[in-house]
Amino acid sequence: MGRITMVGKSIARVGETFTYLGSSEACGSCDYDRICNTLQRGRTYRITAVRDVEHECALEEEEMAVVVEFEPLPVLAAVPAKRVLEGAVITLEKEGCDLAWCPNYRLCRKLNPARGERIRIVDVKGTVDCPKGQSLKSVEVAIVRED
Repeated sequence: MGRITMVGKSIARVGETFTYLGSSEACGSCDYDRICNTLQRGRTYRITAVRDVEHECALEEEEMAVVVEFEPLPVLAAVPAKRVLEGAVITLEKEGCDLAWCPNYRLCRKLNPARGERIRIVDVKGTVDCPKGQSLKSVEVAIVRED
């Protein structure tokens, strides 16, 4: 059994992808808030199974919300080159960068992992040109869930 959330009925199909944009004020008074809003804002997910359960949702105009199972899609991010090995599972500590003008800023800040969060390197894409001189690689990563 996978992790569950709810999405609008029109996108509740296996293989469909969606990006979680965050919760709304309407979610705070909903009994299902703790199911829908456990995702990470800005992260993209793929629906792996659709359950035969529907609920009314204040956000879905004239539409029901459907319970689905999902998996997070890999994220493109920059990580220290010395830690990069395809297939490796590593733990990243939060690393800050204050160069908001850098063209790689979003790539370097993409993960912002929780302390001790583990990631799996899915694919190595290339080298990142860092104006601070750090040795970085661009990689696709997946968060490793331990539940």
